[in-house]
Amino acid sequence: MIKLSIIAAVATLSSFCTLAQVPSYEGKIYNMQGKSAAAWDFRNDKQKFLSDSDSEKDLVNLTESADLPSFKLNFASKNQTSFVAAEISNPASASFAEIQKIYSRGKASVTLNDIKSQSYYVARLRGGEDYLVVRFDNAMDDKKSLATGGDNLDYISFTYWKGYLNPKYLSDLKKEALEELKKGNFMVALQKAEALSKHEKENYEAYYISAVAKSELGDIEGAIEDFNKCIRYKPDYTDAYIKKGIAESKNGMRSEAIEDFTAALKLDSSKVEALVHRGHEYYLYSRYPDAIADFTKVISKDPQNFQAYYQRGLARNEYGKFEEAIADFTKTVELYPKYNYAYFYRGFAKSALYRFAEASADYDKVIELDPNDKVSYFNRGNCKRELKDYKAAIADYEKAIELDPRFNDAYFEKAHSKFLSGDIKSAIMEYNNIIEKFPNNSQAYFNRGLFNLQLKKDQEALSDFTKAIELNPRDGEAFHNRAVAKEQLGDDSACIDAKKAVELGDKEAAELVKSICGK
Repeated sequence: MIKLSIIAAVATLSSFCTLAQVPSYEGKIYNMQGKSAAAWDFRNDKQKFLSDSDSEKDLVNLTESADLPSFKLNFASKNQTSFVAAEISNPASASFAEIQKIYSRGKASVTLNDIKSQSYYVARLRGGEDYLVVRFDNAMDDKKSLATGGDNLDYISFTYWKGYLNPKYLSDLKKEALEELKKGNFMVALQKAEALSKHEKENYEAYYISAVAKSELGDIEGAIEDFNKCIRYKPDYTDAYIKKGIAESKNGMRSEAIEDFTAALKLDSSKVEALVHRGHEYYLYSRYPDAIADFTKVISKDPQNFQAYYQRGLARNEYGKFEEAIADFTKTVELYPKYNYAYFYRGFAKSALYRFAEASADYDKVIELDPNDKVSYFNRGNCKRELKDYKAAIADYEKAIELDPRFNDAYFEKAHSKFLSGDIKSAIMEYNNIIEKFPNNSQAYFNRGLFNLQLKKDQEALSDFTKAIELNPRDGEAFHNRAVAKEQLGDDSACIDAKKAVELGDKEAAELVKSICGK
């Protein structure tokens, strides 16, 4: 008789993923009078030798030397694992409650005598709350002693099923996953949620937890997939639609996000979170009236929601409703006085209404709250320039440049302000410095070209616009202004440039075409 190698007792992933399907394992126990493993460890799915610790021996063969050459089919546990004879037709689909019930109704024993082929037993593992089902399959006994050619390698093979899930275990697993999610331990929460969904494939809460965790970990596509599974098993789960919409928004899926926020609101119209997020998506989609309507609903439900006023103000700004936007930003800072963005965009709205002194005061507040906000210095500089306070404007542009040496527009406006202040020499130097600093920036040449046009330096302007076009052949404004310079220089190709400007979308160049192309 040939001794077989130890059979690896590993359940496949598919066994866990199918609801109520308990994985099976195989094992062998040899004659204890031989040299092979005469015991089995059900917890770790391993053969054990008599020399191993008793705590790991769930089942041991009891063949005594006096029994030889026979292989005695008597077994015992050395660690409180106990057995109850049972009749079970399909152990793989039995539930924890069914197995527990069979065990509790039977007469438990730590010994098994005269085992029969194809007999079933329910075992309670080591006195705990884990149960398994054992089926003894075949006994191999050569009926020979060592003296007559035997080898004492007689064995019995068996199949066993384990992994009957205690409902309390699953409940605890879900609770633990939620606790880890709240703590921000997203990877641990994900692992526990995935363990739960493997055991219960229709557990919508497991998919919800794993989806939220994946979203926080940056796996947006995985999160959306899990939210879809959650909704499949729980179609009225409002929060799943909201969180899925947020994930879709992160992935730039605007229309899908709007659909999910709308679905959440159909299920529960009181969900302010869904209104806030849908309003934001409408804003990003440039659907400003819809955004305003959603934020107005939020405010009616939650008048202290400063974010709703702020978001509605942004939408009203984009929609050109600057007075209403100012009112929203004012309410925002009443509710949250240190919200610098509200002051910033209120300043923007006031600038649009030519209320430059008031706008400048708002940018003062932004800078007070955030001294490193380069754009606020730039915008305040624009306000000062409009108020003809060129010195203050130039100081703000210089601060913006100090904060960001690549802030191109700040260089341009600084040069322009010097020109407006009458300091032509300094303005020329500024424009030349810009070209030197940004030699491949078409806008730099374009802006200097405009400056030269204003100084009636048409030839220099022509050179600058030509360079701007070379760097950006799709710049319609550059063609337009080069046409002006050419026309003033008496260059007949001015008409060609004017027509090209119109072709590239510069509508204002149409009048220029009429005035110079018919001559």
